Amino acid sequence: MTGDQPASRADVLVTGGRERRRRLPRFLVPVLIVVVLIGYGVVTLDRDSRHHEFKALLAATVNGQATAAHADATLESTRQYTMPLLGSAQPNVRAGLLQLIDQSASQGVAQVRATRAAVASTSVLPWHTALHKAKAAELAYLDEWTAYLDAVAHGADTGTIPTAVLAARQTGAAAALRDAAPDHNASLAIPASL
Repeated sequence: MTGDQPASRADVLVTGGRERRRRLPRFLVPVLIVVVLIGYGVVTLDRDSRHHEFKALLAATVNGQATAAHADATLESTRQYTMPLLGSAQPNVRAGLLQLIDQSASQGVAQVRATRAAVASTSVLPWHTALHKAKAAELAYLDEWTAYLDAVAHGADTGTIPTAVLAARQTGAAAALRDAAPDHNASLAIPASL
């Protein structure tokens, strides 16, 4: 075929096919590279987000459990202070001593509720289900403490503490938090006291 002769059909098909085959890999390779880079970026961002959420939830959980323990210790201290005096006190003094216990429990309720609000406000992405379970378990533990302290603040006996339920809730919250740890190093950050 020379410059002044028309191209035949076979020449056009072969030439067109080669050009198309050359364009497809040139177009496909950059697209695949972009897709891989975007996928890597999404996985990296998700991993970083999971670590950040875990650290925030861990801090809120440690604070929540410490607050509940402090509220219980304060209530028990007030109870131990007032108990020897309750038996021999006059009715108005007795009422004042019982009011001290109620006030101590009320302060504990306020502290535990504030800590519960901090746990509840910890942000967790919807697809991080293990972190959601850990958050729910900690909230259930703090709810149990709030219910107990609120009952004492309204006149219930401090001896009615649901120790078995609280221990089970605490164990469940700690186990859920360990399960939610994004990696081994993060799980090592969980205090043994939880």
